[in-house]
Amino acid sequence: MIVFDLDGVLIDCSVRKQMLSSGDISRHEYEVGAACDTDMPINDAVKVVQTLCAHYDIMYLTGRRKTAFDATYERLEELGFPMHQNLIMQPIGETTIEYKEQNLSDLVTTTEVVAFVDDSEENREAGKRVGIPVYGTIHELLRHLKRA
Repeated sequence: MIVFDLDGVLIDCSVRKQMLSSGDISRHEYEVGAACDTDMPINDAVKVVQTLCAHYDIMYLTGRRKTAFDATYERLEELGFPMHQNLIMQPIGETTIEYKEQNLSDLVTTTEVVAFVDDSEENREAGKRVGIPVYGTIHELLRHLKRA
């Protein structure tokens, strides 16, 4: 299995974040997925995940709150990401690092996880603590897979 973060790895959500910063959407609207339709894939992320999906199970492990599940799922599907895979979203009240580390720790007890891709150094450190190879970008992951 390969585990991907969304924002900053597969998805550019800068327009939505700017809308939050400028007051065009409220924090509550942001947390429930308002303006997810402005999210766009980073470079060739859709094609990469589609290709990897033929060889690996894929999990999306995001710091987005569970309240934005429907909007996130629909947008990923619209963009062409394989959505028969797992989409795990952060519960309200948990920190992203703790939530991701716990999910990764639980996952490695039942599944061989070959990679965790996350743009946050703290989240990658959490992956390392549970023994998963970590990468900051999909291109780092691809370079590793080509060598393997």
